Amino acid sequence: MTVALQTLIPPFQVGIYSDSYTKLASFSFEGMLVHSLRALFGALLKQDFDKSFFDAKALSVLLGDISLESIFYARGVGNLSAMKLTHIALQTLHKTKGITLHASDIFSFSQSKEIKAFGAMSYFLKEERLEEGLTRKIVLEKSISPHSSFYMPEVLDISEFKQPLEPLYITNYL
Repeated sequence: MTVALQTLIPPFQVGIYSDSYTKLASFSFEGMLVHSLRALFGALLKQDFDKSFFDAKALSVLLGDISLESIFYARGVGNLSAMKLTHIALQTLHKTKGITLHASDIFSFSQSKEIKAFGAMSYFLKEERLEEGLTRKIVLEKSISPHSSFYMPEVLDISEFKQPLEPLYITNYL
């Protein structure tokens, strides 16, 4: 089983996927990320966890006969503390449990090309077609329409999750 995570901007999103990367269930949660991740990984690893974080459908999937093999996640952009916490938690799972990690930017979980950053600034996804293929670049610019929503795709496009397994920091200020 595969899990996808968007833990950078609340409400946090979780998707549970089959071996063919088709979504079985998805849910969101709010609150402190550290507590939410602890509950999620406790459930996925069949350890003691706080069931109050999950609705009935999510709980039935999490308590089913599943074995966590890989995690696809947003490595940035977003809340810096959330990026660091997510990175540390996932690297710990990778090193201690052998779970495979795959990373992309947060735009893999948004239909918008703009994500609110701070003040009057937003992160923008700029895509460019080159001979080698499509190039994605994220820039920090003045906001146009800073409304964005996040979702778990029906099918994971694994070709989008080939970025480095490290937090993504964007620092190009205008």
